[in-house]
Amino acid sequence: MGYQRIKGLREQGQRRSGEYEATKSRTVPVSLTKLFRAFSQPRLRSQWLPDVTVTVRKATPNKSIRITWEDGTSVEGWFTSKERSKAQVAVQHRKLQSKEAANRMKQYWT
Repeated sequence: MGYQRIKGLREQGQRRSGEYEATKSRTVPVSLTKLFRAFSQPRLRSQWLPDVTVTVRKATPNKSIRITWEDGTSVEGWFTSKERSKAQVAVQHRKLQSKEAANRMKQYWT
């Protein structure tokens, strides 16, 4: 992919299909279980994503989650325990239609 970006065949964040993706990881001061629940449980998710409708396609407790975003794009999250009271989530938001959309979603996940 680096070669194709250097040659101007693809932009940063652009996949072979022409779609874009945004990735972001974040460490937060909560347990792994609490962080996973914030993504997987609708009641908790609505507290920090109040205006978004999503469908959870697959969830492996405390490890990963696959979500379909309201616009049909795909979100995958991978969860890691960092310490007793810290956890990290790495988010990959895929199937975005433009570089601008990818930049917007990268900011969104910050």
